[in-house]
Amino acid sequence: MIISNLNSSIPAPDGIDRKVTERMSFLNTVADHVPVILVNEETMDRICPPGIGYDAHCVRELLSQYYQEKKLADAKDYPGKPEETERIWDRIVEKCRHVVFSAIGVYTENIPPVLLGIDLKDTGIGKKNSETIWETIENNSRKVVYLCPERVMEEALEISKKPQNPFDDIFLYIIFHEYTHAFITKGTNLKKYESVIEESLAAAVAYQRFSTSSEIYNISRFLSNDKLPAEYRSFTFWTEISRALPLIAIVDKWKRGDLAFSVVGMDFDDFLISSDLFLEYGFAHFRRFNDSKGEESMLENLAIRVLMHA
Repeated sequence: MIISNLNSSIPAPDGIDRKVTERMSFLNTVADHVPVILVNEETMDRICPPGIGYDAHCVRELLSQYYQEKKLADAKDYPGKPEETERIWDRIVEKCRHVVFSAIGVYTENIPPVLLGIDLKDTGIGKKNSETIWETIENNSRKVVYLCPERVMEEALEISKKPQNPFDDIFLYIIFHEYTHAFITKGTNLKKYESVIEESLAAAVAYQRFSTSSEIYNISRFLSNDKLPAEYRSFTFWTEISRALPLIAIVDKWKRGDLAFSVVGMDFDDFLISSDLFLEYGFAHFRRFNDSKGEESMLENLAIRVLMHA
């Protein structure tokens, strides 16, 4: 893998390339052709302006109100019809999509034009090194992960007054999260429910790269931060499912665009036995949508269920 520092005041952790390589799994094809470029906060905001995500507390409150309105005993009966799915999803987007957040990392398939206007003398690494970075980007088809170490450090300091360990873990997490987007390659023009599904999937893939108790503690603390939008915190939806269906299979189906209909077409008897998630949320009801509403309704329903886990 390639890591280059454009203008961040904080370097990459020592041995980060080795740690990434050791945990790559199916993402190894991405690391070979997607460089990681470190940038400061100002540059990151130019590449990826602050976004808007979902408020987990708002989603839970809204769905609780919905259950009360419909006198539903639990989520197994939700929603009864495809049109109900569309109605509640529209309400979630209208009422709960208001969490403003600044990107720590982002995957892009094009050089952001604003970066081309940066004075190479002001990057802090000299014109020659800056030009080497641009050459690296061009040689890799302009597919790049941009990462802001300053924002990683902010998150690490919230976890520990001695932030080095959480810094290293969060740094790794961001790389794996963005590598997952690069692996999926659906682009940035996702519909709102598609974005919820993909961000939560990327979070789950990145989370599963960690195994020690200290790493899991640091990443769990990072992902439980109320400042994070619900779609990033709801990775547990997929980690629960992965007890019955490997995460790589789910990601691959999402990449190919047949996740919803694969879910509908599956025989869930084994999953219902082996996964508490399916027992709790009754995924078998997707079969009812196969002929009546189609893929969009199923994906909206899936996005709602993802957000319920934030």
